[in-house]
Amino acid sequence: MAENAVNQDFADAGKYYYNVGVLMVLQIFIGLVGFGFAMLGYIGTAISFIGLIVNILAVNRLRSAAKQISIPALSEASSKLMAAIVLSIIGTLISQIVNYLNPYNPMYAIEFYQTNGYMPEGFMVYSAITLLGGLFSYIGIIIEYVGYKRLASFFTENYQMFPGSIGHDAAEGASKLKTASLMMILIFLIITALIGLIYYLIGYFGLGGTLKRLEVTPMDNIQQYGSQEPKFDQLHPSTPGQSPKFCRKCGSKLTSGQAFCPNCGAKVY
Repeated sequence: MAENAVNQDFADAGKYYYNVGVLMVLQIFIGLVGFGFAMLGYIGTAISFIGLIVNILAVNRLRSAAKQISIPALSEASSKLMAAIVLSIIGTLISQIVNYLNPYNPMYAIEFYQTNGYMPEGFMVYSAITLLGGLFSYIGIIIEYVGYKRLASFFTENYQMFPGSIGHDAAEGASKLKTASLMMILIFLIITALIGLIYYLIGYFGLGGTLKRLEVTPMDNIQQYGSQEPKFDQLHPSTPGQSPKFCRKCGSKLTSGQAFCPNCGAKVY
């Protein structure tokens, strides 16, 4: 495994998560200033979909890193988060399409009910489909909660893979996103929606800003690939009995003949 390649995957994921936070701020701003303006409402919806796409790009970078380091927690987290995004897209599309096609104004439906004693048949059909879209989105949020929980566990359990405080800071950012998802699961309490929104912003900017610090510079690549001088192990090959017993990077126990650490993926010299 090329350590720089993995770091760059995490850094790219950080950039995307940070951009999701920026798009969310923009969407909130448009929602506040554009209340009552249909065109701005459509723009806000478009930004929401762009945010979902950028979120997919972030998770794809996490999946790329997971394939290289082969740590189950990261693989599970990326799979759950991708499934959550897909369900959210399906739910949002259903709700938006039905809302666009629905010819029944809610006030008209209420007046119809007061006059006739029952709701218009078409209105009930559209409402049922809208609820189906909401169900997809709600299930997506539950899966998202599990995904961010696994992501936080990955950073907590493998903090030694990352320099400085990046591992701990990333775990904190993922935990904030986990809390945001939990607040949205409890959205029926109403106030939790606002709390969840705040935690989403803190989490996206926190996790994104932290992972961006892993950005690989040209000098990093030169240091990793530029030197062609033979290493000490190449000049003096070690016998199986001289193989390292512990990973120099994370301290995990190694077995003879391993080229990479099974825990953090670092090359065994």
